[in-house]
Amino acid sequence: MRRILLVEDEIEILRVEKQFLERNGFEIVAASAGRRAIDMIASGEKVDLAVLDVKMPDMTGFDCLKEIRKIKPDLPALFLTGSIDKSRHVEVLKTLNCEPDDVLQKPIDLNELIGHIKEKLGG
Repeated sequence: MRRILLVEDEIEILRVEKQFLERNGFEIVAASAGRRAIDMIASGEKVDLAVLDVKMPDMTGFDCLKEIRKIKPDLPALFLTGSIDKSRHVEVLKTLNCEPDDVLQKPIDLNELIGHIKEKLGG
């Protein structure tokens, strides 16, 4: 079973996404803050992919992934954002070796999210 680190500060959204992904065969490691996600990875939590909210109170999803990649350099990631203009994230995505297609618009259709997750995980 593939393990996904799901980082979302809005608890209700985190709960819905977690339940949906679990019902679709994924094991979810959930964190409601970027710092918590980093601490989980630092303590040895094994995950295959990170799905991070871009805007969180303690740090951005991009900053969170930068810190996580100091521990797990090749961790693939997807980002969720309420921002309409994804082009504003292009430069920071380049520094993370991510593509604009790795940023998904909220609210997201959860079946679409699964499609992107499967693509990132290679099937």
